[in-house]
Amino acid sequence: MRSLLNLVAVILIFICTPSLGEGVISSYSTFLNESVEPSKKRIITQPYEFSHPYLAKGDSLNKAKDYEGSIKAYRKAERLFKKEKNWEGVTNALLEIGITYFEERKFEKAIEILEEGESLCMDKLPNNQGHLSSFIFFKGSCYRYLKEEDMALEQLRKCLSIRLESYGKWNSATARTYIEIGNVYQFVLGNYYKAEKNHKIALDILETKGLEPTPSFKFRLFYNLSQSTKGKFDNQKALIYAQKALSILESGQYNREVYKEYCYNLIALCYSNLNDFENSKQFFDKAISINQTQNKKNNFLLATYYNNLGLLYKKSGQHKAAIKLFQKAQHLLEGIKGKSLNARKELGNTYRYLGNAFLYGSDKNKPAERVLKKDSSIFYIRKGIRIHGKYFSGSQEGISNYFSLGDYYYNWDMLDSAYYYTNFALSFFKKNKGELKKNDFTINDIEVGVECLKYLRNLSRTSFWIYKEAPQNNLQYLYNSYELSKIADQMLTELSGDLQRQNDQLAFNEENKAIYEYGLAGLWELQKLNPQEPKYKKEFVEMMAKSKAKLLSKAFAKAESINQFGLPIELIEKENNIEYEISFYQNFLKNVKDDTKRAGIYDSLFQLDIAKENLLSVFQKDYPPYYQLKYNNINVDLNELQKYAAKHNTLIIEYFWGRDYNYGMGISASGVEIFDIERKVEFNILGYLSTLANGLNGTNAKKNFETFTDNSNALYHALVAPALGKKKVENLVIVPDGILAYIPFESLISKKPVSRNLDYKNLYYLINDYTTSYVYSSDFLLKRAVEVEGNPEVLAFSFTDPKELKGNVEPAAYRRNLGMLLGAPMEILAISKMFDGNYFMGENATEKNFKQSVKEYDIIHLAIHGFAERVNKGEAYLVFRDSLESEEDGILYDYELFNLKLNASLTFLSACESGVGKVQKGEGVLSMGRGFAYAGCPSIIMSLWQVHDKFALEIVDEFYKNIDQQKPVNESLRNAKMKYLEKADERTAHPAYWAPLVFVGNQDLKYGKNLRLVYYTIGIFGIVFLAGLLISKKLNSSKAV
Repeated sequence: MRSLLNLVAVILIFICTPSLGEGVISSYSTFLNESVEPSKKRIITQPYEFSHPYLAKGDSLNKAKDYEGSIKAYRKAERLFKKEKNWEGVTNALLEIGITYFEERKFEKAIEILEEGESLCMDKLPNNQGHLSSFIFFKGSCYRYLKEEDMALEQLRKCLSIRLESYGKWNSATARTYIEIGNVYQFVLGNYYKAEKNHKIALDILETKGLEPTPSFKFRLFYNLSQSTKGKFDNQKALIYAQKALSILESGQYNREVYKEYCYNLIALCYSNLNDFENSKQFFDKAISINQTQNKKNNFLLATYYNNLGLLYKKSGQHKAAIKLFQKAQHLLEGIKGKSLNARKELGNTYRYLGNAFLYGSDKNKPAERVLKKDSSIFYIRKGIRIHGKYFSGSQEGISNYFSLGDYYYNWDMLDSAYYYTNFALSFFKKNKGELKKNDFTINDIEVGVECLKYLRNLSRTSFWIYKEAPQNNLQYLYNSYELSKIADQMLTELSGDLQRQNDQLAFNEENKAIYEYGLAGLWELQKLNPQEPKYKKEFVEMMAKSKAKLLSKAFAKAESINQFGLPIELIEKENNIEYEISFYQNFLKNVKDDTKRAGIYDSLFQLDIAKENLLSVFQKDYPPYYQLKYNNINVDLNELQKYAAKHNTLIIEYFWGRDYNYGMGISASGVEIFDIERKVEFNILGYLSTLANGLNGTNAKKNFETFTDNSNALYHALVAPALGKKKVENLVIVPDGILAYIPFESLISKKPVSRNLDYKNLYYLINDYTTSYVYSSDFLLKRAVEVEGNPEVLAFSFTDPKELKGNVEPAAYRRNLGMLLGAPMEILAISKMFDGNYFMGENATEKNFKQSVKEYDIIHLAIHGFAERVNKGEAYLVFRDSLESEEDGILYDYELFNLKLNASLTFLSACESGVGKVQKGEGVLSMGRGFAYAGCPSIIMSLWQVHDKFALEIVDEFYKNIDQQKPVNESLRNAKMKYLEKADERTAHPAYWAPLVFVGNQDLKYGKNLRLVYYTIGIFGIVFLAGLLISKKLNSSKAV
């Protein structure tokens, strides 16, 4: 009998022609295998089976793919069963006939037979619900292939209900029903979130001991999970699932060479979405190589791989190479005779890709070429629409062409057409189908998803530019843009919260920063049009806060909530350990080339993902407020910020740095000033940063001085003066964005010098008038301040030992080509004279000692090497002294801080470039300073460029003297810099030497009385008192004698 086998085999058809198209481009802890629902509670049941000799011939012919012969054999069996009144046999024969028509892709005929069998089963076998569910299951599958999603889901949900009641959850048939429901969401509706949810339920069932699926089935499940997670931009997890699928093939458990190329293509798409060009190209090349060795005819898959590789080149800006690959795909597909639906779909995609490549690949400085490519672009986009409109109307492929057409018109300033086609594409995601009107929907009216968010983002942008084209006539488009950006912000928060990997969240937030750019642009226009309406300024403040430091805000919120929600410490430790191990393996993968070792690492990451999901289920069930923090959006209250400004006599200046628009705002006790910043300011920024990096180096010192003062003053007038006005405040809090995070604002000058003589000492620096500090986001100002009682204890590390400076010892650092930090030991010795603590220098300044000691201290001071990349992967790390006997490598990455339980209220990173890293749109600079903040230290002093040893020593020494005098941290740093300026001459007063160290964090932070001096004084008085008593006693004794 073939029923159960067919139930297994036919359901696997769902990836026999997989979706291969465009991408959106150890030590194990004991908890890894824990489950929310332990195995001992899982009661395993077996699905309904039936076998009979009458069906054997039909099964045999079906296996040989003789479908016509098998149907005749099953019809004969049906007649024999009827003659014997064996209704179970009759219905099973009908089921086999229905399945055979299904396999022939004759879905309407299959449904007709399956309905006949379902009706007979209900009439004659009312107690055999398991058997009945098979008819309903395959009817649902037929409707899926017919793209009738409502009917498919109705039948499959009915089937699931029957199977849960008949078999329970822990049954292979139940698992397969979840899979097929997931397939409807994935392949028909494009809802990757619900697809993944259903597939993961199935995976959980099938991972149960006693229900282990066949390797072929497991391969397909992992493959589909990879596709669904990739579709929701969860690229790191998608990569793990794809690698798991590939490992099943490479291990020989399931030996299908053709499926390897599917996996290579899918892995390449994941790498492409992660912006890893080299790995992505490597796997695309592998897929192409395997395919070409098989000499296939009518090969639409090879065309698909060419297209995907072309998209990779297009993404990296290599449009000519992309066009060549798209044209190769076009040539292949147009040469296929009797095209299948898949080939037609891919041809339509190819035309769309060519249209987009011509659109974005034209040189704006060559008008003739641009016009020619404009015509080519619209030609191919329309060809794609014709094919997809004919065969795939209403599908995701068809809608994508209309979106591309909208993008085409936008780029050629044909904004009404751009709006129409983008809006038409967006209507595909409306729950009640139909074209969306301008202001008649909310987030609850549309399907939440990555593609939908992209369409919303573009529609908001297009609406804004229609308004700008004719403000008086198109005011409704301005309101439309504003409403769309609010919906997009809600959707972005929800979608980002579903991503488990920090890298995926960072990339996703960066891709969608335009949501906030055009949201702010709309609010800027609205507040100008309605100056008496406070609502728009209030919302401008809120949206600007939402545009940055999203992950850091969530981390701070989680840290604050642990005690509030009563989470057990063991759950927090478990969560931190999982995050650490995931980050460790991801970092480790970068340097592993061996395929076997990489497969082992991916398996470890897979197990860690299961552990994390199980833990999240516990949070969701037992601590729902803590679980909901992953969907936490930044919310700031303007009134509270103004109260903060009044209490601290402070002006808060926050910025947004976008692609087309830049904004700033000043929040004081008296109100809010919003201002725009011209794009040309970026030239002043780059020039200014160059003069800070070079210091007094260079051949023309006088010219450099003029360049410095010109740029510094220009930046003051562009970035500070509009917010400051005539306000009398003592403190500035800067909330930077983008490249502004590299500027030490206290070094800007409010007036140009009258004289052209080189004199850095007597310039009108902001530091002369204000204490300046920084925060990652304005909402951090409203978080509960850390209260530090008593004198602090310090944990300090110096890369260099004083002995090494005398030349008596060969320093180990030289063997790593790292120079000695001449001022570092002097810093540590100076601090040690003022504060109790633990001080490690030279060979003792190891990563191991740091990790073992870091929990116990109030202040961490690191005078060691620091390195950072401003581009590419943006890695930042600190370098300790390595030890041959230690398991640590001497390099501290930010992820290693996650589970160190930092209790310090301040970290002072006098390491070079500890505030430098890749500028990540939507988050900020990914520096080591941010790493310490993310790990729980609320206040950081870090360096924005290489610190000069001698001058850093002076500032550090004076800073800690101020801390010892119970001055606030921000004021202490300012006083230390002012003291340096007092002593400096006209040349060494250059900000390159005193401005790199900046304070990011809590303005209220200060420390209690240093009791060391008190203890010394008490001790001295005690000794004097005792000595006096002894002398007095001796004198009295002498008198008595």
